[in-house]
Amino acid sequence: MAAAQRLFGTRPDGDVTVDAIAAAAGASRALVYRYFGGKRALYLHALLAAVDDLARVIEPPPGPPLSRLRFAVSGYLDFAERHAHGYVALLRGATQNAEVAEIVGRTRELIAELALEGLELDRSRPRPRLLLVGWVAAAEAMTLHWLEHRGLSRDELAELLIENLLAILPLPDQG
Repeated sequence: MAAAQRLFGTRPDGDVTVDAIAAAAGASRALVYRYFGGKRALYLHALLAAVDDLARVIEPPPGPPLSRLRFAVSGYLDFAERHAHGYVALLRGATQNAEVAEIVGRTRELIAELALEGLELDRSRPRPRLLLVGWVAAAEAMTLHWLEHRGLSRDELAELLIENLLAILPLPDQG
């Protein structure tokens, strides 16, 4: 799985072959097919594993909501930067493939759910969830642009993302 993630993260999925994955993993082509059924299934499995990794790095420790938000945004940007090629490929691929788009959509919902919990917002109200899902999509677009152009420092982007969220969804203790 690590070899597949590394290859899919550095090249478009169309340029990655089962033979290349097997060689990078020190395994046979037949073994890749036996466990994953083919390149497409392995690609989707690698994406889902990356989503699990992302969820782990943005899960903040206990603390005040703004501190938790800063931790999660920092973890998100660390993940995007560490996996820049894969991050760009994932978001670009979501516009061309329904399965990838579903994974991206589920990831947005997961991040929104973690944010609702971490920011101590009322989950019974649809408005905060909708605003958070929209903010996550905007954060993805801003992060994608930042990875490709680097006009701001990482810290400036983090502050911009936090300011953007607080402008549309103030934290309860901020009025």
